[in-house]
Amino acid sequence: MLNKKGFTLIEVVIAMGIMAVALAGILVTQSNVIRIATKSKENTTVAMLLQRAMVEAEQEFQGQPFNEIKEEASGTFDPPFDTFRWSREIKEIKFPDLNLSGSQEGKSNDIEKKIGTIVTKYMNDSLREVVVTISWEKAKGTQKVSASTYWINLNNEFQPSF
Repeated sequence: MLNKKGFTLIEVVIAMGIMAVALAGILVTQSNVIRIATKSKENTTVAMLLQRAMVEAEQEFQGQPFNEIKEEASGTFDPPFDTFRWSREIKEIKFPDLNLSGSQEGKSNDIEKKIGTIVTKYMNDSLREVVVTISWEKAKGTQKVSASTYWINLNNEFQPSF
């Protein structure tokens, strides 16, 4: 009569194989969670720094005419964000000449052309695009994120001259 207490070798090997597969799955899942959390933290940091750079630009140039604003600037952030760099570019927007002609043949009179030219000049003088870029080094190379906004100079005078 045999006393059957314990497990056979094959049962132990099968149980260890099942545990190895389960632990490998848990390890892969945990690795993905860490990678996603790191990427999420990086994205949040970049978004915060981008907003900060935009707000600082607005505060720096508040109330100044566009011709006194430096078109390009760049720098780094204070620690602990000193691995991130920022750059700012202020671009003049060029509108095409407005043709205010209401005539069917496409011919406009001189006053309509003059008004179109004046309105176009006013819009060109009153609007700027501001592009802020945050960049940082990563194993894949330089990473960049940009955002743009538009500034309107409400103090710009409309100067019709006929």
